[in-house]
Amino acid sequence: MGTLHGDAVVSVAAWGQAKAIIGEQRVTLGPQASQQWLEAPEHLAMVLARYRVAAALIGDAGSVLEVGCGEGIGAGILAKGRWRYAAIDPDASALEGMQERLSVGPGCLVWISATAPPDWGALFDAVVSLDVIEHIPPDDERQFMQDAIGALRPHGVMVVGTPSQYAEHLASPQSRAGHVNLYTPERLRVMMGHYFHVVQMLYMQDTSLHLGHEAMAHYLVAVGIGPRKAAT
Repeated sequence: MGTLHGDAVVSVAAWGQAKAIIGEQRVTLGPQASQQWLEAPEHLAMVLARYRVAAALIGDAGSVLEVGCGEGIGAGILAKGRWRYAAIDPDASALEGMQERLSVGPGCLVWISATAPPDWGALFDAVVSLDVIEHIPPDDERQFMQDAIGALRPHGVMVVGTPSQYAEHLASPQSRAGHVNLYTPERLRVMMGHYFHVVQMLYMQDTSLHLGHEAMAHYLVAVGIGPRKAAT
């Protein structure tokens, strides 16, 4: 038996089976993600797209450290298929409820904290930091990068995502208030080159990769491969 839905006939029985598979589990988003869901869902889509790109760029890395995870809106994307996902963010209140919202595969070890990780040494195959470095004062940039790179294996990968300085005139007032260290594509490329043997630059426009002129991209994604031993 079916029922009319526009011009299509939807099988009630089949949809009932699909709903049974989906189940009744629900989650409560953090305050920032909730605000975006209600008032700017297009921005939430952009954030999730950036995580999807970062997850693809770190490939089959078994362990990943997210530096500046916020409420963990993209943690499930980064953690999927890994054996370890660790996250750190100095805003302890943002981490509340993150563990309950995070869905990971079987056997994945999860570590979430507002303080620096324990002395694991170079444990991680990948470090991801999205929408963080523009909030780091320039004087603290070197320490931030050295701390992040210290967690990487010798052939590890780091993905850094940040809004382009060329698009700052389009930023919201709250974004501008927190952006104290903006990057042009060239500045980000040079900075990453101080710390990695190989640097690959990609660009995004809304939810898609941008293949045009780099100055026209709203978002920058830098991939550093192979940390330099004596990065300064």
